[in-house]
Amino acid sequence: MGMGFTEIQNGEYMNALICFRGALTLDPESLDALYNIGRCCEDIAERNDGKRLEQDFTKTALLIFERIIELFPDSHLGYYHVGFHYANLKQYAQAEAMWHEALKEKTLMKNKQLELVEKIIELQDKVITKKDTNWYLMVDTKKASKAIIYRRQIPRLVELALLYRTGISWTRAV
Repeated sequence: MGMGFTEIQNGEYMNALICFRGALTLDPESLDALYNIGRCCEDIAERNDGKRLEQDFTKTALLIFERIIELFPDSHLGYYHVGFHYANLKQYAQAEAMWHEALKEKTLMKNKQLELVEKIIELQDKVITKKDTNWYLMVDTKKASKAIIYRRQIPRLVELALLYRTGISWTRAV
């Protein structure tokens, strides 16, 4: 694995990926190897923006992080990364669910916790379930407009609850 990190420092992500895959061959359930393969795939995809390689490596990264969740359900970093992949695929409800799982882990760094809180708040307007849509269609216009006004207040309540959950005091959060 050490060679993989050296290759990353040199900007040789493909070579790093080969090193991490070698480590995975030696230990097929190595969390470190899987995580580093996923991160390498994300980095390669990012550097090949708009090319076929981007799609292939993005899909591979998602599969790797989903595998991490499967093997290590307590791994907050797996949920963290899968959430971003789902958000990029416009699967907002799934992204939000993954980020909530990541936030359950107390060892997640504060900056990552706050980042996820912000992302969850951003998704609030995008996460409208089929049930919500059907409900709005069934009610009269006056009730629907009240519900929409109420729905706009939900992100702030979610924000306060999530900020409190991450250890920020109410006075600072408000």
